[in-house]
Amino acid sequence: MMVIIPKVLRRILLVAGLLVMAQNMAIGAQASEKAKPTAPNYEIVDLQKSGLANIREKDPKMVAIRAFSYYKGGFVEEGFGREVISLTFSDSGRQAHIIHAMHGLADDSVRSYRYLAILVRDGELWRLKQARRQWICQPGRGQQEWSGQLCR
Repeated sequence: MMVIIPKVLRRILLVAGLLVMAQNMAIGAQASEKAKPTAPNYEIVDLQKSGLANIREKDPKMVAIRAFSYYKGGFVEEGFGREVISLTFSDSGRQAHIIHAMHGLADDSVRSYRYLAILVRDGELWRLKQARRQWICQPGRGQQEWSGQLCR
């Protein structure tokens, strides 16, 4: 059975999820200040070095697919996992926030990865302004929660 969620409710749920994620990152940062040094909660992507700064598309989801998709065509083959792209726009419509995740990877060390990105409108096209990434490792290969620490 497929449940249809109105567009406004989807936006509210996504924004609430982003707020919870930001709050968790802030709480994690505060806790890590008190504890011994640990790996970062995310890894910052160098857009210039990676070549991602040059990607421009009319559809912001296509920017995410071209930049982050495990399968560059944006289509996941059966048995290789699930790709999820969540998109919200700022009130002005000039900025978009994307969470692009791939779960259930057929990889020996990485089980899931996700990119948290900010896109900005550049004329009629969208481009990446900032991107961060995180991983969840396969059992026995590292952390089992989202982290910027590489899997072993």
